[in-house]
Amino acid sequence: NAALFLPDKPIYSETGAYHGLAIDLQLENFSAVAIISDCQKTYPVHQILASGDAFIIKKTSVFPLGRTLRREITVNNQSVAANAPVTKTLLQSAAKSGNLIRLTTALSPFCN
Repeated sequence: NAALFLPDKPIYSETGAYHGLAIDLQLENFSAVAIISDCQKTYPVHQILASGDAFIIKKTSVFPLGRTLRREITVNNQSVAANAPVTKTLLQSAAKSGNLIRLTTALSPFCN
């Protein structure tokens, strides 16, 4: 699949909030993984709902699904490595074992 990227398209959320102008793409292995706004905020391509005269992005999940841990934590007596993605299973395990705060504080902006 291919798409033409034209800079200076406005970025809006699905609720109509303005998020700046798309000025660049973040590439990995010759594939676009995110758009970068003039405010230097990145929006993963999986958040893009529509693209035409503007980018429409969906709200990010309230939960930290897909984000990566900044440091190693222990959940249910099992070690979870730094840089591991937060999955639904990990989130549920942390909640059930009383480690949700430990999980949350292992994510940015709490842990740098």
